[in-house]
Amino acid sequence: MLLGVVAAGCGPTGRTDSAPPPRVGVLLASPGRRAKVEGLSAGLAALGLQVRMDVREVGGDRSRLPVAARELVLAGPDVLVAGGNIEAKALVAVTRTIPIVVAGTATPRAAGVVADERRPGGNLTGVDNFHAELTPKRLELFQKLLPGLRRVLLLYDPRVEPSREGLRLAQEVAPRLGLELVARPVAGAGDLERALGGISRAAFDGIVVLPGFVLEEAAPALAAASLASGVPAMGLYPEEAQAGLLASYGVPFEEQGRQAARLVAKVLLGEDPGSIPVETPDRPLFVVNRDVARALGLELSPTGLAFAVPVEGLPVGPFDRTEAGGGGAR
Repeated sequence: MLLGVVAAGCGPTGRTDSAPPPRVGVLLASPGRRAKVEGLSAGLAALGLQVRMDVREVGGDRSRLPVAARELVLAGPDVLVAGGNIEAKALVAVTRTIPIVVAGTATPRAAGVVADERRPGGNLTGVDNFHAELTPKRLELFQKLLPGLRRVLLLYDPRVEPSREGLRLAQEVAPRLGLELVARPVAGAGDLERALGGISRAAFDGIVVLPGFVLEEAAPALAAASLASGVPAMGLYPEEAQAGLLASYGVPFEEQGRQAARLVAKVLLGEDPGSIPVETPDRPLFVVNRDVARALGLELSPTGLAFAVPVEGLPVGPFDRTEAGGGGAR
């Protein structure tokens, strides 16, 4: 799917008014990541940069990423933007010369995206969303919200380094929090159904999602399972709380796109992406969906709520948008 976008503004790209705007090619694995493009576009406009964006999104079908990546490279962009880790790997596989900026990925060095966060090397830099490293804080906030939280189901993707790292960090912090963790692998839709099979409030006090594309895509199914079983779920992205999880702690997709815009601007001004340090998150948010709490019959701790942003105060999330409105389910 090809989406063409022009970001308004004019700015210090070193071009004359008559010169065409620089071209930015964007690769997305799923419709839900379009919020990153919205943030990127807004961020570039705020910086006074006018660009032509060609957005290719593969509808959640990862097998189409290599072809979409080649098409973007053949279009001759000035800079490429990857929606996340899997998009970055697809782009690096087809070009080692066109600059690449990743609009949010977890554990970029461990995942093999960069050689070093301080000096990435090669043709790529980006934003580390810290979603693996935030796992202990995610558990802490979940317990502050629900002080009775003791037995937790962890959903992780064993194929994904950030997910494995999140699992390691969760297991490390669990004794201090007095939590019993049960980890179940999810590498596909069938795995999710098996992992959630038979869950109940009697068996688990909560579900925590670890980083991974498959799990990111499964937010609506997980929300439905949470509501049916009565077991509250904690996600990574505010968009997941909007989809029906009880809570989330992480960086909104749109914010990741805005932050990536600064790096795109640096590249367009002539900086070498390999020498631009990977940035850490600007503003993780703890988001709570009180409608879900009411539906599950939960009494939330005022202490936990004091740290939270209500989901009603956020922009409309991608799971709530229609295709006509430019979003859609991830």
